Amino acid sequence: MATPTFTGMGLATSLGHDAVTAAAAARAGLVRPAPLTVLVDDADTKDAVPVVGHPVDGLAAGFDGVGRLLRLAELGLRDLLRSTPVDRLRAAHWLIALPEGVPTAPPLPLLDPDAPPDPDGPESEVPGPSAPRLAPEPLRHFVEATSGLSVPVSRFATFDGRVGFIRALGHAQRLCERGTTCVVGAVDSLVDTEVVRTLHAHGRLLSGGGVVGARLLDDA
Repeated sequence: MATPTFTGMGLATSLGHDAVTAAAAARAGLVRPAPLTVLVDDADTKDAVPVVGHPVDGLAAGFDGVGRLLRLAELGLRDLLRSTPVDRLRAAHWLIALPEGVPTAPPLPLLDPDAPPDPDGPESEVPGPSAPRLAPEPLRHFVEATSGLSVPVSRFATFDGRVGFIRALGHAQRLCERGTTCVVGAVDSLVDTEVVRTLHAHGRLLSGGGVVGARLLDDA
């Protein structure tokens, strides 16, 4: 049984556009919050104020939606290619955690208790997320185009949901124990316009005077 070893790493976050810079910034305790383009009403003044998040600045500026996800994936992948021998990647299995879909409805405590039950589902059903915001096949083609490597369907798998990355790691461990090289990756963004507006509409956003909510990040 082979022992899994790390041979390279790629990263793009709000702390830095590569793994070395991001790690150094994290060790130094740096944070880089910035106003986003989405405006919400302040709970006290009712003035329009920008939502504050932690976007990847500079190289990801101007990208939104699927374009932003692919841009983050490109930055992380190019950093990986700089630190990993190409020969190790040619036969690798790619295991990618997809960005989770935005919630389809507000959390249950915010739903109207006097509203009639949903005729299409049980009253106690917890609202779940929509489909992942990035489809597997376009992502596979994007990996091939960016890396210049052939990544056949048989060596490309995606995992979604909140535990998608953990599932990808578990699958990679089993493959690595058999001597297979694996690339384990993830890409997500909570600063693109659709996600921010949905989280705010559902009362899940820590902004505009709200007391609870999500911290908005980019990472790949």
